[in-house]
Amino acid sequence: MKTSLSLYRSQALSLIAVCSKSQTLRSGGRFILGKAVTEAVMLEKIAKGCRIMISEDFPSKLFNNDNDFSKKIFPLFQPFVNPLDYLVYDEFKWYMVPFMDDNIESLSHLKKETKLKYTVDRLMLAVSLRLNPKFYWNASSSQGLVQLRASISFLSESEDKIFKISHNFDWTDVIDKRSTSSMSNYKSRLHREIVEGIIDND
Repeated sequence: MKTSLSLYRSQALSLIAVCSKSQTLRSGGRFILGKAVTEAVMLEKIAKGCRIMISEDFPSKLFNNDNDFSKKIFPLFQPFVNPLDYLVYDEFKWYMVPFMDDNIESLSHLKKETKLKYTVDRLMLAVSLRLNPKFYWNASSSQGLVQLRASISFLSESEDKIFKISHNFDWTDVIDKRSTSSMSNYKSRLHREIVEGIIDND
């Protein structure tokens, strides 16, 4: 199961029971899926960007459903202080390991080389939002720019409490002239400065 999540809207996770269409109520031609969907919609409104907000009981439900996998990724469940109301919510920081699969190593026992690779992967997500031509449409409206800037900001933040890898890339801007060649140049730069140790990562 390869993970590849949307980079535009804030998303929400909530475990929901599988129900067939015949078991689902209809109202005005729309399906009503109950408490879990209502909760997910509420969580989605909490933060801007591609954050995944979760219900308080999501980690424990995941643990009960898949004990081994839950233990491996447990560090990704972190508190999030919303700058809009300064309340603390729960977040699943998927972007710290953006391309995880079933064979992921325990994040609590990673080698430094793996932590550096994950850091470059995360920063490349921010680079994509800044430079990938696919996001021209998102950058064409004020609402889209808010989502992009919010995502770029936390994807590139240097305060890494999970892997504790420092860097000097803290972006908040959106580049007008987008190109895949610029993305490739950034990838080489990130690898050189982070993986090859030009930046102090201790």
